Amino acid sequence: MATQQLTRRPALRIELLEDRSVPATLFVDDDKAQFKGNSTFTTIQAAVDAADAGDTILVARGVYTEQVTIPDDKDGLTLRAQNSKQTVIRAPETLTGLKAIVTVDGADDVTVRGFTITGPAETANDLTYGVLIDGGSATVRDNLITGIRNDPLDGVQTGIAVAVLGDVESAAAVIQNNTLTDYQKGGVVVFGADATATVSGNTIVGAGPTDLIAQNGVQVSDGADGYIFENLITGNDYTGDEDVSAAGIYADTAGTVIVADNKVFENQTGVLLVNLEFVIVTGNRVFDNTRDGVDFVGVGGGLFADNRVEGNAVDGVYLGDTTNVVVTGNRIRNNGDNGLELTDGSSGNVIFGNDLRGNAGFDAFDDTTGSRTGGTANFWFFNRIGTKNNSGLR
Repeated sequence: MATQQLTRRPALRIELLEDRSVPATLFVDDDKAQFKGNSTFTTIQAAVDAADAGDTILVARGVYTEQVTIPDDKDGLTLRAQNSKQTVIRAPETLTGLKAIVTVDGADDVTVRGFTITGPAETANDLTYGVLIDGGSATVRDNLITGIRNDPLDGVQTGIAVAVLGDVESAAAVIQNNTLTDYQKGGVVVFGADATATVSGNTIVGAGPTDLIAQNGVQVSDGADGYIFENLITGNDYTGDEDVSAAGIYADTAGTVIVADNKVFENQTGVLLVNLEFVIVTGNRVFDNTRDGVDFVGVGGGLFADNRVEGNAVDGVYLGDTTNVVVTGNRIRNNGDNGLELTDGSSGNVIFGNDLRGNAGFDAFDDTTGSRTGGTANFWFFNRIGTKNNSGLR
């Protein structure tokens, strides 16, 4: 009789699973009445302190009078309002630290969405920032950020609705679909060689004509990179010292700057570009500003294409001490002085395919001297020109 061989069944093993944390949602409700027992926190900062990286903090309707700081161990944190008009973070009576209402302090991939973030503060407090990204990265979207100023408005150079500071450590932001109003110095400031921001779809409204302070809607400076798309920017108009200018968009000694598809009107200077190596400005409407529409000052190269620059009080577009900019496909009409003006050592610029008509001074003005078109230092061809200071321009 054959011997039956027994087959040993493999023993079952219990393997330890890798420890995985699941992002949580924390609730904030100042009166503990809106989240049906889920609410644990009555202040936003308490929820931030308790949260882990990647968590979401949902904030109920109410007024939260506090400063909120998101430190560098809270990567991926989302701070979201239940209702943007009724969920308010208000500046407290006494401000500490960098005097910001909301600060991202080194954390990456933070989101701040859907709040009303508001001042003002008593003058002695010098409310400096609405939202500050001071290192790290954040998306700031769908917020109303207002009253970021002293009370009353004054000439202190503080009061920025959203600031991205990359002068000490790297900082990056997406600033999208916000309404920024009633600020003191600026709507958005991107500052420092390690700062970068995409500013898109925002409505940015300054104080209107004022002799108190020269405001800027969006400022990119000191080596920062700025990508400024599809914003509406108005009301940054300084009526004080003639040597100082406010601007809808202001870039000075910056890195990469692209300005595209914005509507910029009723500022002092619409777009002011100073000391840039290269800049792209395309598809914008720049109109009804109280000084020039667009100024290039000390720019070393770039593209200015397919813009409409109309009805500005002085020049439509001015190039001073600017080289190697291609100006093409623009409609520059009905401005209060010259339509397109090149002067003060501007050379090597290429001006073609533009519609330059109906301006109160010359439609085309070039007083440079050189071996190029009409004895100027620049190239002009295939433009539609009404009046010109140099008969050789074409």
